[in-house]
Amino acid sequence: MYVRKYLSGGWPRHGANYTELWRILRKLHSKNGKWGKTRILGFPSMSPHPLGIKAFQLYQPRHTNAILTHTRGDGEKGFKGVQKLERSVIAMLADMLGAKHSRTAGRWPWNVDGYITSGGTEANMMGLWIGREKLRREIESKGDQRIAVLASPASHYSLWKVCNVLDLGEGKWHDCDECKHWTPQPTVVKHHFVTAVDGSGLHLVRCNPSGEIDVL
Repeated sequence: MYVRKYLSGGWPRHGANYTELWRILRKLHSKNGKWGKTRILGFPSMSPHPLGIKAFQLYQPRHTNAILTHTRGDGEKGFKGVQKLERSVIAMLADMLGAKHSRTAGRWPWNVDGYITSGGTEANMMGLWIGREKLRREIESKGDQRIAVLASPASHYSLWKVCNVLDLGEGKWHDCDECKHWTPQPTVVKHHFVTAVDGSGLHLVRCNPSGEIDVL
């Protein structure tokens, strides 16, 4: 009853105390899958590492909104600890990917930049936005500013949305005649992607058996 009372879809007419809210949270929490116990296939998630959970509990009360990019600048004041952690992660990724490192440079000796995003959608948004601005400056004098985005069919679903938001091109998804969604009431799955007529925006490129984009 208490779940329906407060989560009926309308604005609650009466507030809830701490105990009631905690009961609601625990009740709904029980409806989630239990990683390692529930049979789950194809979910884009997994149980966090125990140290990650402890780290979140430690930092969250201090509002770890580092704000801005902190590799070459200081960013928002008051968050030096988490900003240093972010720079360290970016440096490790830069080293792993073979970025150039200068021992004579200042605080940030790498020839790359970046920040830790909240997830795949924001990462794709930032990456394509930077690419769009760079390419459009380079081709500005040529008049035609169409940009094609090449991606694997297994890429994050947000690429199509980001191309739309950044005005890079408007492709379309079409129904698949063979596949049905696995929900209790099967619905047609939109598997077929057709690129914009003018060639701009997202292009889903075929992959080899290893899942890599086939450049041949």
